[in-house]
Amino acid sequence: MSNLMTSLDEPAVVSVSTDPAQRLGNVSWLLRGLGAALVVAAMSSFMLQQWSDGSDTTRYLTLLGLTGLLAVSGFLCGLGVREVRAARTFLALVLAAVPVHFAVLGGLLQSQFPWDLASAASAPWNASDPTQALWLTAIGIGALLPLTWLSMATLARPHARWLTLAFVTAALPILIPIRDPDLVGWLLVGMVALVSLLQRSAAGRGYAMRTPEGRFVRWMMVVPIGVVTARAVLWYGPTLLFTGLTLLSVCLACYDWMSRGFEDRDESSILQGTLSAGVVFGWFFIAGAAVQALPVPAQLQGLLFALPASGLLMVLSARSVGSGAPYRWVAACLAVGASLVNLVVYWRLEQLSIAAVACLLVGITTLAYGIYAKRKLPLGLGLLASLAAFTQLLVAAIEIEHLLHWGSLAGIGVALIFVAALCERHARRMLAYAGQMRLRIREWGY
Repeated sequence: MSNLMTSLDEPAVVSVSTDPAQRLGNVSWLLRGLGAALVVAAMSSFMLQQWSDGSDTTRYLTLLGLTGLLAVSGFLCGLGVREVRAARTFLALVLAAVPVHFAVLGGLLQSQFPWDLASAASAPWNASDPTQALWLTAIGIGALLPLTWLSMATLARPHARWLTLAFVTAALPILIPIRDPDLVGWLLVGMVALVSLLQRSAAGRGYAMRTPEGRFVRWMMVVPIGVVTARAVLWYGPTLLFTGLTLLSVCLACYDWMSRGFEDRDESSILQGTLSAGVVFGWFFIAGAAVQALPVPAQLQGLLFALPASGLLMVLSARSVGSGAPYRWVAACLAVGASLVNLVVYWRLEQLSIAAVACLLVGITTLAYGIYAKRKLPLGLGLLASLAAFTQLLVAAIEIEHLLHWGSLAGIGVALIFVAALCERHARRMLAYAGQMRLRIREWGY
């Protein structure tokens, strides 16, 4: 086995000649790719097809036998034919088969040990009894662990043990017998967080993880997320919460990856902008599910969509590879715009509205940020929202029909007199301060 590992780790010699041998090598590369695609398609069909021939036991053991045959074929190519590329292809296909195995075993376990009430009559894998589901799972995992280690030792030998543990850990959530789309959405959030941590740890393990084989292994860790997502969409139907949680978590993880390791900064900036839109729309789906499920007051429903989305954009601006200013501009416009629209829709002359209070808070926050960050656009938007909200509250205090109506008017009158007195007493100081602020604002950016 050690001879096989050594031979498979030797770098492939690439010829730049144009002789017939080189052209035949190109043909062999094409044949390897087509063969790998056919094998992947055959293994993937096990997750989708509903064959009438044979029992679940027979079908799963057939899949397990095919996976073992791939590993044996890799050994034959490495030791017998001494062809490194084909051997690595076979052992890479063994890794590609692991998520398929976990998906099948997860279906068998869920058919006998469901954790929720969700069910699908068309689900292709159903064990006949609990014993069958358990012993097939034990046999499958027991056989997959050494096959996974063998593949990792061939593709990235310095870190084979850690990669085997990480890959199996990333695939284990597929076995969890949860099928309710809302619960699966939360499961996917955890899976994305787990895979992100594993990817970050793998990236710090040296050159072996930057080779084509290392990149392939790292990409395979992402496949379980796709398996769980596809299973929920195909057989159980996506909900608003499921769609939002999946879109939000995946886009956030990809955005973070772009900020850490992408080489082309211009291309990365464009991709980050696209992902940030996915983050915002993901939150919109989550907010829609919250509005349907929770008794959210009508005056706060629009703000539930806009304000957290603005907060997410502010956070993303700190991780942007380029200037984070566009994110902050959109965040300020979204928060203030939604607050002003909400204020106009729920403008009430006879009562103090929640919309006005919320708009005042958003305006003051945006105004404070504009002053702190020395930005003109947030400063102007904050002033606009604050003045509009204050106007509504002032008019409502005057128009409200209440026993303390006269007290409201008197209180406002006294406050205005005090403001006038302060202006007269400190007129020169206030004018000087206003002049200084005007000069400073001219130097600010937008």
